[in-house]
Amino acid sequence: MFMGNQEVSPIMKDFDLTMKVKTEDKANSGVFIHCKRNNDGASYANGLEAQIANENKDPQKTGSLWSVQPVEKIIVHDGEWFDYRINVRGMTVTTFINGKQVNEWTQPADWKSPPGKPEAKLGEGTIGLQSNGGTVWIKDVEITLP
Repeated sequence: MFMGNQEVSPIMKDFDLTMKVKTEDKANSGVFIHCKRNNDGASYANGLEAQIANENKDPQKTGSLWSVQPVEKIIVHDGEWFDYRINVRGMTVTTFINGKQVNEWTQPADWKSPPGKPEAKLGEGTIGLQSNGGTVWIKDVEITLP
């Protein structure tokens, strides 16, 4: 999770996150949006996940909002560096790969998180980088606030 300093995790609503990403053979990862620190002070509720998965078995590929709005097409391949951008404005998340928009979703006012994913919603929080198997390289991470 992006923790800032030891006392405080940055709370963000709107932001633009850019990074360069490369997946190795069948890797699965993601970027959690609007994560919340749990009462224990050390763990986090996950928030909404922007998927990173190119040629693995998960049918929800890079650019998906996992379990909310999938992208089923492989846009980039394992072993290739690509630009990944996640833009959050209000209740809308837009994902871009190599400068091309691949997904956009607006959370409805009456949103109910998918079964088994009670934290899958927008609001505010920090971000988290996830690894769900395999090797994923991430570099040149930049967060811009409006």
